[in-house]
Amino acid sequence: ETLVSANCTECKHVVLEKPSWYQTLNAATGRMVYAEMLAGGGHASFIRRNAVCNLPFMTLQTFNKYTSLITNKSIESCNQIHTKSREIVTQEYAKVGSVPDQSGVLDIDVTYDGTWHTRDQHSNYGIGATIDAVTELVVDYQIMCKFCFLCISIFVSRTRKFLKKSMNN
Repeated sequence: ETLVSANCTECKHVVLEKPSWYQTLNAATGRMVYAEMLAGGGHASFIRRNAVCNLPFMTLQTFNKYTSLITNKSIESCNQIHTKSREIVTQEYAKVGSVPDQSGVLDIDVTYDGTWHTRDQHSNYGIGATIDAVTELVVDYQIMCKFCFLCISIFVSRTRKFLKKSMNN
């Protein structure tokens, strides 16, 4: 089981332990789908792994429901953590006399780091993070993709129409 834990570096208070969305899923299935997502696999990979373990088949629609729920709950948790991070950064800079300007912008020192997912050496996904230099907390992040989902869906739609048309002729 993969657990997420965030602790305060000063008082060691546990800010976040186990994701709360675990309770809303079928325990075993949800954890298996989550593990597949962490491994960078999709539905086809999940089906292959299940076949090796002699586990039941899961439709793409069901798999997508699980991944959607997991993704949405992860985003909620991430947003809560980032809100708390930004509050801490603002408090730390206030200690040295730096406060937000009239438009609410706080001038902070940051560093940026990013990486592409490299599992199987052909992933299309990457992430970049902006990290505050004083507190070393992530204050923002960006998930990147090497292709456009809109273009792909238009291509798939046109391909289906073409195939349907050619099959009828």
